[in-house]
Amino acid sequence: MPDNITFTPEIRHDLNRYHDFISLSHYDFIQKLVDTKYFQRLRHLYQLGVSSFVYPTATHSRLSHSLGTMELFGKIFDNIHKHDRGDDITNLRKLGMSAMLLHDIGHGPFSHMSEKIFNFKHEELTVEIIQSSEVKEILEEGGVKADDIVKLIKNTSPPEQKHISQLVSSELDAD
Repeated sequence: MPDNITFTPEIRHDLNRYHDFISLSHYDFIQKLVDTKYFQRLRHLYQLGVSSFVYPTATHSRLSHSLGTMELFGKIFDNIHKHDRGDDITNLRKLGMSAMLLHDIGHGPFSHMSEKIFNFKHEELTVEIIQSSEVKEILEEGGVKADDIVKLIKNTSPPEQKHISQLVSSELDAD
């Protein structure tokens, strides 16, 4: 994909019958995260690995998966906190949506199969990308600490972020 192409504030995923439109305009920095080369590479990585060789319509990319989990997190969070207001709630929402958007950014081709072949874990690469690339700068510009996202991904968040951590990674999460 050419470097000069960016998304419009709202993109349509025709194959995503659950979310219809997924807005990238919740927060200004979300659009910037999606436009990074780290996130755009997910467009060519498939959530279902090699399943599309057997089932040709099984073409769910990591990019659409990440956008969908971010959208689902936002809906769940908004429902849980529908009567809550304030900066703390806004900051928790931004943190969780960022974590869901970036949670698979370190995946390799063919999903988890490549982890076994090349002996790496996508979570470790995800942490490295979040902590040491332009992604960290964009997050900080948006008021989100990269280290807080890493804690959510590693499930080492402080108690006040416990429900966010559970929505990011647990038996019943937005993933």
